[in-house]
Amino acid sequence: MNHENRVTDPNPYGPIEAEDIERFEKTLPSKLPGDYRDYLLKFNGGDFEKTCVPANKEKEDTYSISEFFALYRGPEASRLERNWDLAGYYDLADFSHLTKAYLAFAMSGTGDVFLLKFATGEVLVYLHDSVDYAPVEGPRGTLVRLAGSFSDFVSRMISKRELLQDTVESDPDFAARLEQLKKDSGLWD
Repeated sequence: MNHENRVTDPNPYGPIEAEDIERFEKTLPSKLPGDYRDYLLKFNGGDFEKTCVPANKEKEDTYSISEFFALYRGPEASRLERNWDLAGYYDLADFSHLTKAYLAFAMSGTGDVFLLKFATGEVLVYLHDSVDYAPVEGPRGTLVRLAGSFSDFVSRMISKRELLQDTVESDPDFAARLEQLKKDSGLWD
């Protein structure tokens, strides 16, 4: 794991053992990528200090994680066992044959889902608002590749403060509006 992006709340509903992961993997179409498996063993759904993931170096599109799913007996809405299947998560049972290649492991505050591709370990985000139904192919949403692995994904995360700073530096109009807001509100010194 990236030491620059530490986990702030490890094991929010308790730690797990390797046997718990093995039991879960028996319900999956494939084994979990090793780095994600290590994260579950050490942190099991723990949140990271930095939660924003840019889609590219320009940071034009950045996605924010609100919650990581975990293996536990905690709230059902946060259980990895319940949410890993994209077809189940979005009630797309008729198209589950298309979604079994991915494991949903986290979500954004807007309902987008972060996925691990079983075959390659790549991390993608599924933009649910762009879903389009084709009669034969089924649902087509936008899949955006974010990283080649879970470890790479974690290392690419930035803080909301870093994202704001990058926006201020790259957009003079935004910077001017922000400065005016600071003056008008009196909240920032």
